[in-house]
Amino acid sequence: MRRTVLLFLMLFSAAYGAMAQGTSCSNATPVTPGSYTAPQPNSWYTFVPTQPGIYRIYTCQQSSCDTKIYVYDYCVGLNPTENNLATVLYNDDACSLQSEVQGILQPGTTYYIRIDDYNNQCNGQTINWTLQYIGQISGCTDPNACNYNPEATIDNGSCVYAPSPLCPTPDLTVVQSAMESSLSMDTRNADQCSVEEGCLNGYGLRDIIRFTTHIKNVGNADYYIGQANPSNPQFDYVNCHQHAHYVGYAKYELYDLNGNEIPIGFKNGFCVMDLECSGGGSSQYGCGNMGISHGCGDIYGAGLDCQWVDITDVDTGTYHLVVKVNWDHSPDYTGKYETTYDNNFASVCIRLARDAQGIPSFSLVQGCTPVVDCMGVQFGNAQTDCNGVCNGTAVRGDMNSDLALDQSDASLYNQNLISGNLQQVICNDMDADGTWTVHDAALINNCSLNEHPINNPCDWPFGITNNQQTSELSIIGYNWNQQYIDIGIKNATHSVLAYQFRVSGIEIQSAQNLANPLQYNITPQFQVNGTEVIGMSYQEMKLDTSAVLQPLVRLFFNNITAEQICIDTIVDIVNSKYEATLKNITGNCLISPYASVTEYNKALQAEIFPNPASDLLNIKVSAVQAGEIRMRILDVSGRVVRTAVWNGSAEHTETLNIQSFADGLYTLELDFDGGKVAKKFLVKK
Repeated sequence: MRRTVLLFLMLFSAAYGAMAQGTSCSNATPVTPGSYTAPQPNSWYTFVPTQPGIYRIYTCQQSSCDTKIYVYDYCVGLNPTENNLATVLYNDDACSLQSEVQGILQPGTTYYIRIDDYNNQCNGQTINWTLQYIGQISGCTDPNACNYNPEATIDNGSCVYAPSPLCPTPDLTVVQSAMESSLSMDTRNADQCSVEEGCLNGYGLRDIIRFTTHIKNVGNADYYIGQANPSNPQFDYVNCHQHAHYVGYAKYELYDLNGNEIPIGFKNGFCVMDLECSGGGSSQYGCGNMGISHGCGDIYGAGLDCQWVDITDVDTGTYHLVVKVNWDHSPDYTGKYETTYDNNFASVCIRLARDAQGIPSFSLVQGCTPVVDCMGVQFGNAQTDCNGVCNGTAVRGDMNSDLALDQSDASLYNQNLISGNLQQVICNDMDADGTWTVHDAALINNCSLNEHPINNPCDWPFGITNNQQTSELSIIGYNWNQQYIDIGIKNATHSVLAYQFRVSGIEIQSAQNLANPLQYNITPQFQVNGTEVIGMSYQEMKLDTSAVLQPLVRLFFNNITAEQICIDTIVDIVNSKYEATLKNITGNCLISPYASVTEYNKALQAEIFPNPASDLLNIKVSAVQAGEIRMRILDVSGRVVRTAVWNGSAEHTETLNIQSFADGLYTLELDFDGGKVAKKFLVKK
């Protein structure tokens, strides 16, 4: 019996293993060029090319249902989707309902082939497909030729050299109809990466307009981009997802009817590939080796991530939505420039509206006059500088007027803020929010340290307020003898890079950083006899998160100017992502022991502690001589709630039990033959 059970388990395990083979990329079935039958949709295979060249994978004329083909170059960490996200080759419906991909595959690389259907159209039936080796690439192999093909392994004698009129050129254009017909309103919950990479301009639920970007190469040469690697200057790796972005591919912009650009732009260029060849070309490029063959096109479908513009903060009105390709007019990897740039954009005019609940909608508007830049070029790249000069040289935030931004500009910005000498002009408003704060200085610092091509922090105006993070400041300590107060910060969800706040009731004489210098080694900036303090790390040191109040800064004072000492205003607190956070003042103000109804009386001095008090109140008396001191305590309405007469020495302390006192503000009056003094104290249980 035991042997029978064991045999059954072995047979079941073998059957289950055979059944599980090819159901995911981790147990994909190895294949070589040939024809195969996928037992069901979403079947996986691995292929390792043994020779360079072009390979074709297709279901054309082999199956009757609606098929799709995906090719990936990795498995670990792969999260397959129904679109071309993360693929190196992808196709749906290249040949009627069937599909075909063709591209350059590298020898020794493991590729994961996924044979699937569209919307369960194959209903679990088998799918016949073929993997075919087309052959090596022939072309001009001379890098000095104007028609050099870096992928060619066989020279076919076709090389021509500049300035020959036979030199081919690529010519990229945006398909207007694809953009216009795909426009739709949607919402999207922002995550950190979508904000950090510029896809969304804020947190929470965002309103977006989706659209498809279809870019075609109508020239007579490929627009070759090449493999994504750090040595290829056409790629940028500074992003949240740590994947390659092609620098100059597509840019999405919004303009009002006066030609003013609305700051919602986004540059997109994760992968550039041949997705269709309706212009008579031959597909060869994918995400592993990017480009667009002449006669082919790439399509970023409206359903893809970041294939939208964020209009959450855009006012109602009429706008031009513009998609630009190769917006910076850069050559391809082989040095070829486009034939023309007059066709490098598509635009639609939309009317943005909102109902009574603020829910947005849009409609297409016909007959809008095209926008021209300040040089008169339709949807061109020329811009006025912050002084209003077309293609001017003024730089926002350039405090030392050297036409560049660096850390000294950020420091000087804060110095001018503290001294009150900062000019409140457009050129100094980095985020164009109409305020001039430490956040603007932090944005200057971000630009100087982290400039990069994609979603550049130096593309002004720039700046985000994170409405999901709140920073709290509170007075957490004091010492009347040494004349200082301590300010603490609670930042439970984020680290802190910079802060700016004002106090009332004192004049600041100096400020001392209380944060751990290994985390946040800064020197607070302040104005002597002022009420404002700024702290910022110019080296991007970050104050760690804390769910409880942690020490931030100690403020020393000489002069007390009011009976209460308070944190008056938090101007800005900036997180480590250079975002402004929401802000909140917690805790109580302090009642100064030196604040009195009458002037400070040198004949009789008194100190009250603790203040605020809950059960016991200590009164330390210093008189010029021993004698009778008459005391009374008045509540906020002026009603006397306690009296006492003391016959004591010149220096002594009285302790009062105030447990019966209700919460509130009280006045302590002391009457002495040499004078009278009155002080405020707060009872808080």
